[in-house]
Amino acid sequence: MQEAESKRIWIRQSLFAAIVGDAANEPTIAINPTDPGNIVIAWRQFDSVQSSFRQGGWAYSHDGGATWTFPGSLTPGQGRSNPVIDVDAQGNFYFQSLHFDEQGVFIEDIQVIKSTDGGRSWQNPVFAHGRGGDKGQIVVDRSGGIGDGHIYVNWRETGDDECFTRSIDGGASFEPPVGIPGNPSFGTMAVGPHGELYIAGRLEPGEWDEETQNRNHYQHIFSKSLDARDPASIPSFTTRIVDIGGPAPLFHFRNNPNQYGPIGDVQVRVDLSDGPLRGNVYVLATIDPPGEDNLDIKFIRSSDGGETWSAPIRVNGRPAQSKLVAMVRHDGGGSELAHRCRLVRHARERPL
Repeated sequence: MQEAESKRIWIRQSLFAAIVGDAANEPTIAINPTDPGNIVIAWRQFDSVQSSFRQGGWAYSHDGGATWTFPGSLTPGQGRSNPVIDVDAQGNFYFQSLHFDEQGVFIEDIQVIKSTDGGRSWQNPVFAHGRGGDKGQIVVDRSGGIGDGHIYVNWRETGDDECFTRSIDGGASFEPPVGIPGNPSFGTMAVGPHGELYIAGRLEPGEWDEETQNRNHYQHIFSKSLDARDPASIPSFTTRIVDIGGPAPLFHFRNNPNQYGPIGDVQVRVDLSDGPLRGNVYVLATIDPPGEDNLDIKFIRSSDGGETWSAPIRVNGRPAQSKLVAMVRHDGGGSELAHRCRLVRHARERPL
């Protein structure tokens, strides 16, 4: 794969040097479990702020993020969007994205690209799903069980009721897609300690009311598969509506902080530590509370694989504060104090 001239990005005291002349958004990151100093990030790459043509940009570090190499675009000249990166237990990275047609107008398919050398180079793209799609997500099973190495891809379906596929051969090929009850959208995936697969997302309304957009609400849903880990089974899912303290706001709400884009995907993570909370499932999402302020960030927890959930907890501050993007991570400490909800708000972080 042809590479542009490498550039160095230096990171010191949380200050990031810009790549001069470009523009970028939708960043994603993964860390090599066999070498924590090896980090790969990716994003939507715009070669100029004057252009709307986006490609798959990426960079890698082999010194824990002290320095970065930015080689350019993964597939120069090809349109890509919604990139997400993950990594398997052997340290192979996987880049998932929507892939546009030659004119860069329509989503042609969803592709996955693999790196076996810490993000320095990438193999040829592999077709994962066609006929469009939106908001693709990827997660790799690192449980050490029968599903270890399985690659799961989920997307916002676009009319064919198929929104999930997997690879059981290290990304060399992907199986025919299957549906998930409720078609969870604008969400994320996580794998449990025994290879359980969880998806948290939004249930989109069947009809869109253009005149009164503020009445269009999503419900939050939680999907679970116990057979996706079994290479001999066709993956199947159960889905239930979950209460996160309010409905999910949509695009283009007139009083959203981000009026012309998304307000954060529904986040799901699992405790994979060896501590007493191993297997706990955590969901974090933006919700629309009653009143004029239409955005809060709330958190719920399940200790039984998503069968029951805790009461929602609001993790943002006073209602007048601006809430933009909700993210959650688990640091593997295995104690309640080890769990942190990171809320991006005016470029500050407020731990829970």
